Amino acid sequence: MPDAPAATSPAPSRGPSWLAAEATIALRLLILGAAVLAALWLIRQVHIVVIAAFLGFALAALLWPVARTLRRVLPAAAAALLCVAGFLAIFLMLFWFISVEVVSSWPVLQGSVIGAIQSVDRWGRDLGVTIPADIVDNGLREVQARIGTVASGLGEAALTGLNVISLMITVAVLTMFLGIFGLTSGDNLTAGLIGAVPESRRDALAAGLTAAFVSARWWLLASTVTGLVDGLFIGLGMHLLELPLAVPIGVLTFVLGFIPMVGATLAGALAVLIGLFFGGPTMALWVLLLVLAVQQIEGNVLSPLLMSRAMQFHPIITLLLTTAGGFTFGLTGLFLAVPLTGAVAAGVRGWRGVLAEPAPSEDAAEQALDQADEIAGPGHDEPEVGDGRAAPVEPTLAQPRADDR
Repeated sequence: MPDAPAATSPAPSRGPSWLAAEATIALRLLILGAAVLAALWLIRQVHIVVIAAFLGFALAALLWPVARTLRRVLPAAAAALLCVAGFLAIFLMLFWFISVEVVSSWPVLQGSVIGAIQSVDRWGRDLGVTIPADIVDNGLREVQARIGTVASGLGEAALTGLNVISLMITVAVLTMFLGIFGLTSGDNLTAGLIGAVPESRRDALAAGLTAAFVSARWWLLASTVTGLVDGLFIGLGMHLLELPLAVPIGVLTFVLGFIPMVGATLAGALAVLIGLFFGGPTMALWVLLLVLAVQQIEGNVLSPLLMSRAMQFHPIITLLLTTAGGFTFGLTGLFLAVPLTGAVAAGVRGWRGVLAEPAPSEDAAEQALDQADEIAGPGHDEPEVGDGRAAPVEPTLAQPRADDR
């Protein structure tokens, strides 16, 4: 009689397949979030070095076209020193002008903001809109406290804030040194970085570095030009409207222009408050129209031409980045959160773009060479090192021109 087969217990259920997939996605998101938090914690610990490194990188990117031109008649080190020295001189003059204008006009500016709030209260009463007195009084006290805090903070920083001043000097020195290094031997640094990765990833890394370099250059250039245009035309418009504080408002508009979205809004609101206090509701309306016209020109003409080459973020993403950067890193985060993220995003896109391209076949390569011969014509010669011909791609620190080596 044959033995009966042993009874087997059913395999334990693993649950729905969709639940396993969702759990895998959740685990990956948790790991990614932990990595992002760890990176932010590390950046916060060495944020001075990170800020100086990015500013030096952006400075080298901005001055690279000028240094490349000067290299034709000067050694690389001399060209870099001349570019950085000229930039430093312009920056110091601008910083001195901004400081003098803001400090000298601060009491009038403080009184104007408080007076504007009182003007709004009187205007509302004339229209029959009664604002509770406690709200107005609390608002005035809050504004006075905030302005007094800023003023006392500036005074303490000027008198006893040696730590703040030393940090600013450290960042400035590191930025200038890194800018000079990037202009003189940045190609050696990037060549070393590219050579440290496997050969199959070198083209992707070179493309990523080039994209980040171009993004930083265009961000600094676009922010400077758009802020200068906004500040110039808003200040000029307020002067034509015979309003005081036209120069300080123009200067503040230029400085706040480096803060995406938030800066232009704050500068425009401040200009409208000045118009309301010194000229009443009608003048405030004219100033509002002036601010809107300037910002429309900047947003529809200059930004598409300049900022689109640096970075393209949805306005909500830009606002979230600016807010998160401000809460995490203070004033520095307000200025650098968006451009730093834009440079990283551009580098990642450049890296992934090269990796996504299929490798060209031998037939395609031969066909491309034949087409190049037909375009160049018979008897053409390949450009040699030092002949001064333009490279087929835009030169950057990641991909320097042959005549700049």
